[in-house]
Amino acid sequence: RPDVILLDVMMPGLDGWRVAEQLLDDDRTVGIPIIFLTARAEFRDRARGLDIGGVDYITKPFNPLELAPLVQSLLDRLDRGERDELRAEKLSELRSLMESE
Repeated sequence: RPDVILLDVMMPGLDGWRVAEQLLDDDRTVGIPIIFLTARAEFRDRARGLDIGGVDYITKPFNPLELAPLVQSLLDRLDRGERDELRAEKLSELRSLMESE
């Protein structure tokens, strides 16, 4: 069982949103955190990723050297039971972005 799923929204022949919903509906994978990695950077896409149940949403391009520490930090917080707090922070960040536009 993986510790985390890094999921692209746009994949050849697959809809990443639907894949995430299926993973979160399956008893075997429901507890695995999903981090979206995608070129879709619009507010509504970020909001959808968090609304579906993702714990973070990282837009491309990103620095691969920064990805591992970011994922480890998220996993550490999830291990401490901070899933709800983490999602609330991400939603707050989105609200701030929306208000600044």
